[in-house]
Amino acid sequence: MPPSRPQSLRRLSTNTAAVITCALIGLALTSSPALATPANDFSWFDGDSIALDFDEIAMPQSTVIDTQYAGYGVSFSPHVWFENHRGALGWDDHNIANFLTGTSTANPTVEFRFSTEVSGAAFEWASNTGSRFLLEALLGGGVVESLLHDQATCCGAQVLGFEDVRFDTLRVSHQAGSNLFIADRLTWEPVPEPSTGLLTGLGLGGLAVLRRSRARA
Repeated sequence: MPPSRPQSLRRLSTNTAAVITCALIGLALTSSPALATPANDFSWFDGDSIALDFDEIAMPQSTVIDTQYAGYGVSFSPHVWFENHRGALGWDDHNIANFLTGTSTANPTVEFRFSTEVSGAAFEWASNTGSRFLLEALLGGGVVESLLHDQATCCGAQVLGFEDVRFDTLRVSHQAGSNLFIADRLTWEPVPEPSTGLLTGLGLGGLAVLRRSRARA
């Protein structure tokens, strides 16, 4: 018969397991598996979402945009341009573009950088017929989901994006055909902060377990 462990060691082992369990619960509250779905409408956003239609800040046509909307929770890099003349397409008059109107200047890759993790983001989109773009959701610089979009017709608005996956950057990269696009109604769902009270309770519970185990050792 194998020798039994001292009571103090058994208590310490059990209590250590309890602390580990608390830590795992905390991790579960702050992470989730990637279950991304391409977003093709805005119906899945709830009341906690943030939406920009680029009417929020008055700017002249062709203004370079990078950090002007940082106060709303998003920045743009490389630069995009502000437009105010797309009403003829049935769009809101104000939108953004990855090219400077009237020139051949364009950014083949654009990033929408959110100030916090999001669980989804989408935007209205239009491009020229035959163009191809790669949409990527990134978290901490790594790609967590991607979508290859082929533009069938020009130039009615359609919705592109991701839902049900955590990321902090949405990258749009030109792949083939025309390298121009316009975008509007950028909408995203911030990841809610974990309950401070719940996480604090878990932490205090773990400390109490350790203190009791040391006192009995």
